[in-house]
Amino acid sequence: MRASGGPGAPADHIVGYLFVQAEDLEAAQAFLPGNPVFEAGGTVEFRELVED
Repeated sequence: MRASGGPGAPADHIVGYLFVQAEDLEAAQAFLPGNPVFEAGGTVEFRELVED
């Protein structure tokens, strides 16, 4: 699986986004199979949302 990202990682452009709820980033990666962008060889970036 290929994924990139993290706090402060630059992005050339954003095509869309999805919010997923998962225990941790590793569990969130379970959503990659079947994702059309990922399946077509695109880059999928994961970021943790921090609550105030």
